[in-house]
Amino acid sequence: MLKVVGALALVNAISQLLQFLAQPWLAQLYPSSDFGEFAQLSSVAMFIAVLATMQFHNYLVMVKNDKYEFDRIFSISMILSFVASIILCGPIYFLGNSLFGATAGIGAVIYSSLLVLLISMGAIVKGGLVARGDFAGLMWFTLIRSLALVVTQSFCGWLQINDGLIAGLVFAEFVALLLAGSFIKRHFCVSVTVGFISSVHKFFSEKKDFLVIGTIQELVSVAAFALPLYMFSRVYGHAFGGQFAMAHKMSWTPMLLVAQSTSSVFFRYLSDKSKEEVRGLRVLNPVYAVLLVCLLGGIGFFVLPIFFGMAFGDRWVEAATISSWLVIWAISFLISLPYRLLYRIHSYQRLQLLIDGIVLAVGLCLFLNVVFAAEQVVFMLSVIGVIQNLALMLIAYFIIIRADERINQVKTQ
Repeated sequence: MLKVVGALALVNAISQLLQFLAQPWLAQLYPSSDFGEFAQLSSVAMFIAVLATMQFHNYLVMVKNDKYEFDRIFSISMILSFVASIILCGPIYFLGNSLFGATAGIGAVIYSSLLVLLISMGAIVKGGLVARGDFAGLMWFTLIRSLALVVTQSFCGWLQINDGLIAGLVFAEFVALLLAGSFIKRHFCVSVTVGFISSVHKFFSEKKDFLVIGTIQELVSVAAFALPLYMFSRVYGHAFGGQFAMAHKMSWTPMLLVAQSTSSVFFRYLSDKSKEEVRGLRVLNPVYAVLLVCLLGGIGFFVLPIFFGMAFGDRWVEAATISSWLVIWAISFLISLPYRLLYRIHSYQRLQLLIDGIVLAVGLCLFLNVVFAAEQVVFMLSVIGVIQNLALMLIAYFIIIRADERINQVKTQ
């Protein structure tokens, strides 16, 4: 099992690294405004796709041992996600100008609607592949999607095709879904009958809390990540939005690569530890964590802008400048990862949801106050993000890790 997890982590890392290394090349093919429009459309689609999937992809993993139940839930999930995606295209169409601006054409609505459908269906398929232990299929799904994305975006940019970035993403999601066609055909076995409708009603009645609470938590999580990508383009224009999107990708991708590769290891390791054992771990000492954020953040603050100048050129000066703040935010997130897992392990997700929700609301208020310049908003968002991650670490340490210790001290007194 460890070899399989390691192989999945490696393929995921290769896929992310491939997209990461392609950015300097793509930055020469497309203007920054194209990246801004791409960030805006993809962030809207990513957020709405959470509503379309309704946590079905996570629930599938919980029914992995019962093939009949898996096929039933997989079929229900595929049908309902498809229907939900089609229904959600309605608000995208009617709110097109509000979502994407008055200058956006019907193409923005079509692309975002297609992405909602493909992302949600792809999420269900990936959840099914994990549940059935088809890790080879999952690895190919991930790798082919990244290859198709980089090749298509490069080809469209070379031919100077309009909307090449977003068209490449739509094509990559479609190719990945086609690749999983045999898996879908093998497990999709429910016809829409009265019995099927009854089965859907029973499923929602039994799993309502899991689906609703999980969807809300994921909406907040995705919104926290996607809101800046969307709002900078919406409020300050696609040109600056593209500069921010590039700085965001180059700052966050290396941290997310490490986080995705180590989160499962940390989760398993910390799950097997008692709170007494966890208290003795240096990796969960907040003093060391703060010092590490300061050290690595300081290095990133000076090094990343130099890298930008060498790899991207003069057209991306704004991205180089704001990346120095974003990388500190990203590093603080990576250092806080073990603490974030403790909230899930010890059932404190609601507390984390409250903290994330407050930070999301504060971040939204920054964009609504138009007196701030774009660079000032980036700086304030980065500071707020660092404070959020430090707060999550301290709260986890004193409320989760040291809670039993304080209770025992009170009892002995």
